[in-house]
Formats: sequence, structure tokens, C-alpha cells
Amino acid sequence: MRRPRFKRLTINCAAEVEQKSYRIDSSGNTFQHGDLTIGNDGVKRDDGEEKSQFKIQFEDLQIKEKLGAGTSGVVHRALYKGENIAVKVIDIFEREKRHQILKEIRSMSKTISPFVASFMGAFFHEGSIFIALEYLDAGSLE
Repeated sequence: MRRPRFKRLTINCAAEVEQKSYRIDSSGNTFQHGDLTIGNDGVKRDDGEEKSQFKIQFEDLQIKEKLGAGTSGVVHRALYKGENIAVKVIDIFEREKRHQILKEIRSMSKTISPFVASFMGAFFHEGSIFIALEYLDAGSLE
């Protein structure tokens, strides 16, 4: 009895290409990931039960001095409608930073507490996500 000929098995061990878990529209003005849509006009969250929207735009801000930098991005003081706010700027093209900031936006958009800086909104501008937060001028935690 003759053995059947089998095709030689090859295994590709090349690094896996990351599947994009997000989408940027063709105009480059809107970033979408799951229930979050972050555009140049603010953030919308649709979690199936409720829709919430936080409108703030880059044009509404006057970016001032850098307050600090961390592992996920840079924080600046900015003026919004004459009020001081803190603006966190994160590059979305770094995977770990992107996932961390999306979790932060999801949780902060649901949180109302006198013990947490208030979330004022977020927007997408030139490849970065900007998060607007209540400015706390009590100094550094360091």
C-alpha cells in the first residue's frame, strides 16, 4: 500500500500584526472605539442604556503652560470660557496609552464626586485625545 503524499506544513512565526481596535474617519476628525466616539467637537458615549455627550472643542481653549508630564501624556493649564482648566494630551497611536485613556474617559464620564477632578469633556485633534478636567491648584502631589 502506498502512503499518500502530504503537503509540507509551514508555520509562520512572524510577529502578529495588531488588529486595529479603533477607527478614524476619512477626514481625520473622529476617533471611534466601542461605545465612545471622540470628535473635534467633543465625546459621545453610547453604552446601550444611556447616551451622554460632553461638548468641548480645541477652538474653545487657550492652551497655557505645561503643568506636568507622566507616562500617558502631558498636562497643560488652559483657559475655557475664562476659567482655568487642566487639559491632558495623549497620543492615540501608542496602544497602551490609548487603552488607558479610553478607560479613563469611560469611568470619568460616569463619575460625579467632590473627591475627584470633574470631567468636562474630551476631543480628538491632530492625532491626540485631549481630556478637559477641573483645574485643581493645590500644587503637586510630589
